[in-house]
Amino acid sequence: MLTNFGVVESGIYRCAQPDAKGFNDLYHQLRVTTIIKLNDNSEYPLEREKQEFSGRVLDFGLSTFHPDIGVVRTIATNIDQLHLSLLSSRDALAIHCSHGRDRTGLVIGAWRLLCCGWTMKRVEDERRLYGNVWILDLADREIVECLESLVRR
Repeated sequence: MLTNFGVVESGIYRCAQPDAKGFNDLYHQLRVTTIIKLNDNSEYPLEREKQEFSGRVLDFGLSTFHPDIGVVRTIATNIDQLHLSLLSSRDALAIHCSHGRDRTGLVIGAWRLLCCGWTMKRVEDERRLYGNVWILDLADREIVECLESLVRR
């Protein structure tokens, strides 16, 4: 099953952690051949994900608390390169963490800011669609600070 699913851009999808059926749907129905996994093994084991998904899994276990801006920048750059290379083959990329909102929103927001020319306001609006409130929560504050630092650089 796919939850908190969305189309980011042609050839890029986002979602919460897929189960075996969700991986099958991504691969066979949406032509997703590459997944960027943002959650860690304690949340969903990498080996299980590799067994359940027929394509390639890139493991970028990422923390929402004190996210490393260099790692976030690297993931955003990888998204951009993968997107460009997959477009020519008509294959797609999916990005997920456990719930499809914090870490997924962070790296998609970073990609939008660094590679697509989006403003923080647009990134904030998109993150809200996937369950973020941008107030109170420590993880959200850390994510916002990381995204804002990308804009300042």
